Parts: sequence; structure tokens; C-alpha cells
Amino acid sequence: MTHAEHHAAQLRQLMDDPRRARELIEGSCVLGADFTAWESMRRPLAYALDRPGTLLDVGCANGLLLRCLLAWSVHPLVPYGVDVNEDAVRAARALLPEYATHVAALSLAACTPEELTRRGLPTSFDFVTWSVWDDLDFSQDWHAAYLERALALVTPGGRLILAFYDPDARATQSKLAWLTRRLGDPDGQIGPAGQGTRFAWWVKEPQTPRAPSTPRGVTDARRA
Repeated sequence: MTHAEHHAAQLRQLMDDPRRARELIEGSCVLGADFTAWESMRRPLAYALDRPGTLLDVGCANGLLLRCLLAWSVHPLVPYGVDVNEDAVRAARALLPEYATHVAALSLAACTPEELTRRGLPTSFDFVTWSVWDDLDFSQDWHAAYLERALALVTPGGRLILAFYDPDARATQSKLAWLTRRLGDPDGQIGPAGQGTRFAWWVKEPQTPRAPSTPRGVTDARRA
């Protein structure tokens, strides 16, 4: 049995119980959705995970997305999660018992190298996923500071993957426009045309001087 098949079997076992499936979806901060709808909005995220590696989910809630990505990705992943809600962290540890020590009660702002090391977590990751909150529009300085902290968690050559679930497609496009001005064009994005659900990612390049003709990549979130 492959890595993905093993995790897919575990996921099927969880979702075969409608009551348990509903509890897990609600615990992931989504109300009124069944698993089919929940999956259709989030499974495209697995497309951005293009190789084996470590994966940090910022705001992991009860760990359902991490559990699903282990099953959906064709590449072996080592999952990590942080969330400010201690009840959610306990739920995530229960849902991912083999990775219970990989989940910590931390805010994104608190994910400094010193604090991550103190918690026994890596200080950088091959993939960092962050579901951008609907009420975060990057209009304030602390919004940009959160972006810089998320980017700092990405290993050079890794991907910062931002997820947008805003029902208003215009709101998502506005956020992507701001991010493009800040980071440059995304290295990839996927999502249904005309809808607010979209995933966009940027590759973090090593911080070395580049000739003007070199293809772009993210080196610093402060770029104009």
C-alpha cells in the first residue's frame, strides 16, 4: 500500500460515518457543508504540492485539511499545523495521532524561529499553506506583517500557498492584485473561473543577487 493509499483508507473510514464527518467539517470552521462540497472546494490545493516534503498549515483548525491532503497528494508529506485555538489543536492531535507532536497552539505572528525551535518544530517548511481570512484585505500594516511572517516560514525553493474561500470573486481578485504588486505574479494558481475560491502560490527563491533577465520568484515580501 502506498503512502497516499494508506491515508486515503484512513480518510474513507472517517467519512463513512455521516455524524463524524459532519463534526469534522464543522470543526474545520465550515458550517452547513457535506464532505462532497467541502472536498470540491479544497482538493485542488493538492495540485500545488508538487513533490515530497514538509507541509505547514497555518490556522489548521481540527487538522481535517491536513488529514485530507495526506490522502489527496500523490507525494508523501510530513504534516505540521499551528492554530491559536487550543481546543482545535487538541482535536488536530487526536485526528493526526501519528503526528500529534507536529501540531502547536501558536498564532502566525508567534511562529518565530526561536518559538518554533522551543516547541520542537522545524523553522522552515517546503510548503506553507494559509487560508486567508475573508476579513483580511491587506489594507493595514499588520496584514502585510502576517504575509512576511508566512513567507519567512518557507524553505528557499519551497512554496507559499494562499487559499481564498471568499464567496465574492471580486474580493478575491482584489487580494490577488495586492499580492501581485507585493510579491510579483504568482508562480501558479488554480480555481473555478468567476468564483471566489482560489489557490495561488509563490516560489521562494534563495536570497542571492539576480540579473534582470532571470525569471522572477519571491525573495522578500517587501518588494514593490
